[in-house]
Amino acid sequence: MRLTCQAMVRKLHAEMDYARHFPKAYLDKAQRHVPMKVYDNRFGAPPVIRWAIRPDDWAMRTKRPWEYGEVENVIRQEKIYQRQLFSTKFYRRNWNKLPTIPAENWTIFPGDTVQVMVGKHKGRKSNVSHVIKESNAVFVEGLHTKLVDKFNKGRMKEMGIGDVFFDQWEEQPLFLHKGEVQLVDPSDGEPCTAKWVLNDSKTEYQRISSRTGFLIPLPSRAFTTYDYVAPETYLEVPGKDTPAEAVLKRTYMPKLSTFEQEIEEQMKLEKRPEGETMPTYWY
Repeated sequence: MRLTCQAMVRKLHAEMDYARHFPKAYLDKAQRHVPMKVYDNRFGAPPVIRWAIRPDDWAMRTKRPWEYGEVENVIRQEKIYQRQLFSTKFYRRNWNKLPTIPAENWTIFPGDTVQVMVGKHKGRKSNVSHVIKESNAVFVEGLHTKLVDKFNKGRMKEMGIGDVFFDQWEEQPLFLHKGEVQLVDPSDGEPCTAKWVLNDSKTEYQRISSRTGFLIPLPSRAFTTYDYVAPETYLEVPGKDTPAEAVLKRTYMPKLSTFEQEIEEQMKLEKRPEGETMPTYWY
């Protein structure tokens, strides 16, 4: 009899994100989660870190920190944080009050057909352009829009460029935890919620409608990342990408020895007697 552990099935949908291949160092730098000064050597006490912006004080907005216009907001927040850090006023911490939706429970992805449940476009359907899981925001193409001044009309008038229409329609976020947007059930075209269940062979999670139980397949745009449009179209770069054969090759050989003993064998060091430890010093 074959037993399959449900916890061992990989949840690929929890890893889907446009920025999944971004280096963590780049994300920390974009959010200004970088240490400006580290006060260490405190006689065994943990080091004190002076952050550009403390990670606990970061509140995710409806735009990614590397998007156009958002970089200026992040730099402005850093300046305010550092200025109030050394002033008599305290810094108002940006506590994230949004309910967190776990990545394994997220059900809406770019390319999905959804229906808007609020606003002037209530009841209309369109495709999802992008999502921001950290703020539970979903952006729908052409719906729930707002007229936004993209080019700073006041500055344009100072330059002598007037009477020109610079406003553009921009999609506004629809928050999933508030029920402002729902998936469209392919069986009847009505809005529904979805959940993840294991298939019959217990090898993969599938997205089904909570109302009808109908399968809702993932769109191809859900697999798009910064590196590729589709995983099968990605071209490996020699010298930068590790080949799949090298990744799958088994090189670990278990031994009945400790880590220190393995180092002694590899470096050809003189073996110490059993139970003898090296002296330690306190400075």
